[in-house]
Amino acid sequence: MSAGAHHPRSPSVAGPPSPAGFTLLEIMVSLLIVGSVALIFLQVQGQSSDKAFIAEKSLMAMRYVDEIIAEHMLDPELYDEAQMIVEDDPMFVYVLTVEEFDLATGRKEDEDETNLDGGFTAEFQSGFNNDYGGDEDEDEEDQPHLVRRIHIEMFYPSLGEDPARLEIETFIPRVTERQDDDGFDFGR
Repeated sequence: MSAGAHHPRSPSVAGPPSPAGFTLLEIMVSLLIVGSVALIFLQVQGQSSDKAFIAEKSLMAMRYVDEIIAEHMLDPELYDEAQMIVEDDPMFVYVLTVEEFDLATGRKEDEDETNLDGGFTAEFQSGFNNDYGGDEDEDEEDQPHLVRRIHIEMFYPSLGEDPARLEIETFIPRVTERQDDDGFDFGR
């Protein structure tokens, strides 16, 4: 070979750049962009799945609480912080309190006015006379301030270590002994 002749496979010969293909830098930048978009998409998908789980469990808890309230509306039995499990789904546990309540005084019916925690006396304002105790022979139907309070504290699965908690309190009319014209008993 002569001194000026080049071998075709010689690395020292740089030819014109090839128009076909991408450089390594272009490929790395495009992978970085695609990876960033994919990461954002996966994060959004994970967050929406978490929110869907939370919403589903919260709605189930509300449905179970509604069923429990409906079940105890005509049940004359009273409960004091009874711990129970939802039969349809044992992952849902609740604490139930059903008690007689006087809206005129803001107290449980069996609660003594002077024996409140810390000597506190409730100042509950209502349309009823707070001193009204009612006559012994007066019908319960004529005492609309006497109601039943249902307090439910529901615990259900959550994404964290501790269970989620839903607390509902409602007031319903008392269960009284009444009969319709056919002799059907309502309540107790």
